[in-house]
Order: sequence, then C-alpha cells, then structure tokens
Amino acid sequence: MLHSNKTLVGGWFTCLLVALFQGDARAAELQKRVDVPNYRVLDASTSSAVQTIISCPSTGIVAFSVTGSGHVSQGGATLLGYQTTYTNLGGGWVSGGGTFIAPCTGLYSFTISFNKDPFNQGGTLDDVYIYIAHNGVYKGFAWSGQDEVKNRNTGAYTVALFLNAGDYIQTYAESDAGRLRNIHVFNFTGVLVKASQAP
Repeated sequence: MLHSNKTLVGGWFTCLLVALFQGDARAAELQKRVDVPNYRVLDASTSSAVQTIISCPSTGIVAFSVTGSGHVSQGGATLLGYQTTYTNLGGGWVSGGGTFIAPCTGLYSFTISFNKDPFNQGGTLDDVYIYIAHNGVYKGFAWSGQDEVKNRNTGAYTVALFLNAGDYIQTYAESDAGRLRNIHVFNFTGVLVKASQAP
C-alpha cells in the first residue's frame, strides 16, 4: 500500500511538473510571436488621440470598459477593435479602436475575457488566445483551449501593470498555427488603481 501511495504521489508530482513546464513553454512561445514593434501606428483610431495631449484628470479617476463581437481573423496576431464603449472616464480609451493610452502615471489593472465560437465562420476548435501588450510587448494572455467537440469555450486574464503617462495598452487575437478564429464576444476593462510618480 505504501509503495502504491508513493507511486501515486510521484506520478501526480511528475504530471504537475510537466504541466508547469508546458505552461512556461507556451508562454515563452507566445511571447516570441506577439511583440508588436509598430504598435503606435497599427490602430488608425489613435492618430487623433496622439495629436491631442492626454492629461491626467484632476479627479484621479481613470477607467474604461469596452466590448466587441464577431471578430474573425486568421494568420498572425491581430489587433482587436471594440465596437461598444460602456465606460471611459479620464479619456484614456480611444473610441472606435483597440487602444488605451494612459493619461496618468501609476498602477493599473486590466482584465480581458472572451468566448471562442467554433460553430460559425469555420472557427477553429484549436487553442485561441487574446493577449495584452504594453507598448507592443507581451504581458500575458487569456486562453480558450483546444476541444474535440464544438463547444463555445471561454478564456479570461487579469494583470496589474505600472504605466507611464502616454503608454499604450492593446489586445491581440492569436491562434495555434494561425488557424481561423471566430471570437463571438470579447471584453476589455482597465482601471487606474493608484496614480504616482514613475518608480
């Protein structure tokens, strides 16, 4: 019985190590693919926002909540655009696009969530991701995993980031081998937790 318990624990520990390694490998693989050097000019809606100096509001309140639907793309990482804005306090969200430009230096929290839809548009059953980029650099992802049947699976992710005023936050859709992804609904929320001076 003792030998069998050791085998069980040893097998469980090995599975855990493999899962952790695969997760790290997956994150490293995504990071190589998702850094976006042209993030400043990729979103056409930001051109007018960049010309207008964004200043930190005297209230210290900065928050946005946006949603999009019906995103279909394939190939490499694709910038997501959000059709509906529910909240835009502090003026950091650029309406009609997919970019938040920080009006204040400080600590921010961002959350993304989405629903992968393989029922329509030939959407893949394979892995689909939405990741957050800070000035074009990967900062983590929401992941809707591979499935063998046509289930509408979800993914969600939250991250805290220190931003300087004028920094960009964007979200990108990606899929394994660039397969066609149909993302039924996707949501993006950000809030300034505390304004401060640069560290």
